[in-house]
Amino acid sequence: MGTSGHSLDTFNIADLTPEQQRILIEIRRRKTELLLEIQVGI
Repeated sequence: MGTSGHSLDTFNIADLTPEQQRILIEIRRRKTELLLEIQVGI
C-alpha cells in the first residue's frame, strides 16, 4: 500500500479547517444516505 496519504489510518480530521470539517461531515452524511437508497432500491 505504501504511504500514498490516502489511507484513513493516517487521516486526521483535526488537520482540516472548521469549514473543511463541516464539508466533510456533510459529504459523509450524504454518502450514507445514498448507500441506503441503493440498498433499498435493490
